[in-house]
Amino acid sequence: MPLPPEQPPPPGAMDATTFIPPVRGDADATTVIPPVQGGADATAVLPPVPADDPPTANLGAVPRTPVPGEFDNLFRRAERPERAEEREARRKTSQYAVMGAVIVGCAVLGLGLSAAIWGGDDSDDKPSSPVAADSASGAPERSKEPGTSPSPKESPSPSPSASEDPDEDDDEDAAKKNHPAYPQAEALDRLLADSNSSRAAVVRSVANIRKCANLDQAASDLRSAAEQRRTMVARLQSLPVDKLPRNGELTSSLIRAWNSSAAADDHYAAWAEQVKNSKKGCKDGRARSTKRAVEGNRASGDATTAKRQASGMWNAIAKDFDLTSRRAEQL
Repeated sequence: MPLPPEQPPPPGAMDATTFIPPVRGDADATTVIPPVQGGADATAVLPPVPADDPPTANLGAVPRTPVPGEFDNLFRRAERPERAEEREARRKTSQYAVMGAVIVGCAVLGLGLSAAIWGGDDSDDKPSSPVAADSASGAPERSKEPGTSPSPKESPSPSPSASEDPDEDDDEDAAKKNHPAYPQAEALDRLLADSNSSRAAVVRSVANIRKCANLDQAASDLRSAAEQRRTMVARLQSLPVDKLPRNGELTSSLIRAWNSSAAADDHYAAWAEQVKNSKKGCKDGRARSTKRAVEGNRASGDATTAKRQASGMWNAIAKDFDLTSRRAEQL
């Protein structure tokens, strides 16, 4: 296939490589500049400045000795003198710091002493197995298999040392009841339960006599109480108590206590009759004291002393046989 004819170049395209002709009449532009005459001193070497001739000597400045580090001091802030208030504040701060350190040290020492005292060897109190430890602490037993948890309905098994053996308690009760002295102690316990039945009536009757009130009823109740005391003595004398410890002393104290109480009741009943039958028995709502009242007070004091002795001996017996303990005023 024949090539197409070559196209002519666009106008002005050949001017890019046209040779530029030399400039005419401008040869002085590149002429060498002659040297400056008489200016050699401009580049002469300056003589060295002597060490003892400072640069400012010729300027009329006052000579002075250079201060070491003067250049550094230009960039430092002048330190102002410390004031008394600042020194006092710094001293107090130091004191507070020392006091704080002392307090902290004392606290650490106290904790260490507490740990040494209370954190000692408690191997005797530790259970022999993890199961026993959980049981003693009241926590449910943990499952040994991973990923399992104890059921909330499970209750911890009681430690053998934390509860008493019921069979042992039964054996102790049986031993006490089979003791030869137990029947006698039990019979005396029933008798003593009746000894306090008239106490409330006696106290009420004596209070009424002192304020001159219900004198007939007071005298009647006191004589009934005296009779009840004598009945108690008769019942006691019929009980076998030979197997009880200190049975002779106990029996003697109870008899003396009840007989003295009966005598006091009789004296108080007679006092009530005297107050009622005498025109001068009462004055301003208060009963006059008579010989029978004094005798009643003395007999009542004797009864109280004997009851205290009997109470101590009986309570020792009651403790041994699990019977009722009684105070002196309850006999």
